[in-house]
Amino acid sequence: MARKYATLTLSAALAAALLVGCDSAEDKETKYMERGIQYLEKSDYDKARVEFRNAARINPTSAEVYYYFGVLDEAKGQIRNAVGNYLHAEMQDPSYVPARLKIAQFALASGAYDEAQTRLTAVLDLDPNNVEAHAVQGALNLRREDYAGAEREARFALEKEPGNMIAISVLTGLYMAKKEPERANQVVDEGLKSSPDNEGLLLLKASVAERQDNIERFEEAYRQIFQKDPANVARRSEMAQKYLQLGRVDDAERTLREGIKADPSSVALHQALVYFLAETRGLDAAEAEVKLAKTQIKSEARGANPDFWLADIFLRRGEADRAESLLREMSSSGDEDTRLGARTVLAQIAYERGKTAEADQMVRDILKDKPDYTAALLLRARLAFDKGLFQEVVSDARTILRDQPDSVDAMRLLAEALFAQGRVDLAIEEQNALVTAAPEDVAAKVRLAQFYDMHQDATRALDILQQVTENTPDYPVGWESMARIGIAQEKYDLVNKAIGELRRLDGQALLADYLQGVLDLRQGKPDVAVPLLRKVASSDPTSPLGDRALNTLVQTWSGSGQYDQALEFLRSLKSEDIGIRLLTGEVLIAQGKLDEARTLYEDIAREAPNTGAAYLALASIRAQEGDVEAAKGILNEGIKSDPQDLRIPMMLASILTSEKNYTEAIKIYDGILKVNPEYDLAANNLAALISDFQYTDPQALERARRLAERFQSSENPIALDTLGWVYYRQGELDRAITYLKRVVAAMPGEPQLHYHYGAALYKKGMKDQAREELEAAVVEGAEYPGIEDARKMLNEL
Repeated sequence: MARKYATLTLSAALAAALLVGCDSAEDKETKYMERGIQYLEKSDYDKARVEFRNAARINPTSAEVYYYFGVLDEAKGQIRNAVGNYLHAEMQDPSYVPARLKIAQFALASGAYDEAQTRLTAVLDLDPNNVEAHAVQGALNLRREDYAGAEREARFALEKEPGNMIAISVLTGLYMAKKEPERANQVVDEGLKSSPDNEGLLLLKASVAERQDNIERFEEAYRQIFQKDPANVARRSEMAQKYLQLGRVDDAERTLREGIKADPSSVALHQALVYFLAETRGLDAAEAEVKLAKTQIKSEARGANPDFWLADIFLRRGEADRAESLLREMSSSGDEDTRLGARTVLAQIAYERGKTAEADQMVRDILKDKPDYTAALLLRARLAFDKGLFQEVVSDARTILRDQPDSVDAMRLLAEALFAQGRVDLAIEEQNALVTAAPEDVAAKVRLAQFYDMHQDATRALDILQQVTENTPDYPVGWESMARIGIAQEKYDLVNKAIGELRRLDGQALLADYLQGVLDLRQGKPDVAVPLLRKVASSDPTSPLGDRALNTLVQTWSGSGQYDQALEFLRSLKSEDIGIRLLTGEVLIAQGKLDEARTLYEDIAREAPNTGAAYLALASIRAQEGDVEAAKGILNEGIKSDPQDLRIPMMLASILTSEKNYTEAIKIYDGILKVNPEYDLAANNLAALISDFQYTDPQALERARRLAERFQSSENPIALDTLGWVYYRQGELDRAITYLKRVVAAMPGEPQLHYHYGAALYKKGMKDQAREELEAAVVEGAEYPGIEDARKMLNEL
């Protein structure tokens, strides 16, 4: 009987296998996709991802699969991964409309209007009646203040799809911009008729009501949200914050407690209530709530230990001793996450108190126990950033983002590290990811605008700032950045508006005066500018704003030869601030008062040995006096005292090169690049020295090639010359000629550059062209490494 059962089971398995075998690969893919979409609609993201992965195994080049991977990532807040998957989908199939639309929306959100328009145009070419594309086009038109175009596109979308959220948002924003709030309300209410539970529409309703000071309608919108999702943490917190602004503290507390009643185990709601009570009811109420939260939160919940909130509250209230006492207790008890978390916060406290060595050792100990502990990696990255070890920052930040793609702290740090390395294009990419992941972070948007400006894209920068200042008119940094960029671009109407808005804001009068002074200087009115700048600099010369005003003043006076006036003002400040004393030294050097400047800089170096600028100035003075040995000694002392200031070894390497001590210069450039591998000037100089003096060493020459190839897309002719010359030394003449031809076109009349190009042409057998270049290379007075070689080639021709 047992044998018969086994046979029947085997037959059933065989039949099932045969049935599966009837499905084509395409059928299987379709089934996986359908199941994945069903799980996605139920918010079961893990199961959805499994199904989509199964589909990807069958068809790894499917644009649809990558699109849905992006949708999953977006739903989980992993914006960086989402954008990457949408781009991958577009790459697999440029005609796949959903992916292109998503990318257009992200481009629009980050202020990349031209990029958004490019994709929208492509989508509408493929599908002229695409509702979503018309709606997004309306949003883009609204951003560009094309109100007629915005309304036209939004109306088209709503005619086809009455509940289209984007189109409703466009019309609402349009009518609010035109100061027609009742029409805005009508549009929102019409949309809610077809989608009464749509959270986006309800938030839009609340936003319009808030701008109209209609608190009843605002409350009504949030009550509708809570009916469907009573434990919605974000919305409960927003509602409580609004009540606080109105002075309705009891209503604020009730809002949070109702959320906890709906979900007693919610970590985030308990946390919001504890912080609320600490702010409004006092520490005793917060501590009591922490005890209650411990009984209701599941112990395995992430971030579940409310004692961390209490420690943070102690720190915010300036009670550091109580915080440290609690954290030390936690660091020796509880589970691993609690212990590691407490140790990391203690390290953070040490860091913020300036005890960097202590913080550094604590982080090392934590990472020894758990190498991938994210909070400790983040603190290690901050410590590295302060030391100027930007490549270490990049490495740690990318490790964090691999495990936590939505970590805005890691994104912010990574963008700043890349910017510090001069990799502005990559910094912009990371900052865009940050802005997308944290759309309410106004500071991040302003920083993105600043990056674009430094990347020679002032138009995009001003577009972003226009959006920031419209949405957040009380944020002074937005107006300040707009004024600075506007001055550089000579958009004076924009500048005057920004300065006027700053004067309207409390505490911004001095900033407005400073910017007005800079504007007056730009417009050739120094007599008007100088009194304003003096006023700002005198108010607090050691503040960032006072320092900027002081530097601008000194540059203005020095530029017109008014050194005595500059010195008189600097000395009138009677300040022992290092920055002011360094600036005084610069003026003394410009006046030729080297002995007085030397004494000043020696005092600074003695009092503050880690002030690299003092060593640079002292070495410069010694070099001017012809005492190069003394200059080198000062620079070596500076390297020991301030090892993070790479300007010091750069100057030393330059002196060694001028002395033809190429071996030592190469060693120093090597050391600089170990600290910062992305230091382009050091990379260029090292590659140039190798290609001139170590080109017989194949390994050294290959390293020079790797260093120089970072300049392939550069516009800098000196960097391109280095690259071309390295290719010449390696015998890659066609590539060498391509770059060296561009170099001499950009910088005609430079003998050494003509030599490099002529040598490549000579070796290629292009004699007539080589003769012309080599003749330009050996003009009277020319002196450079290789001139004898140039003369020899010319003689042979």
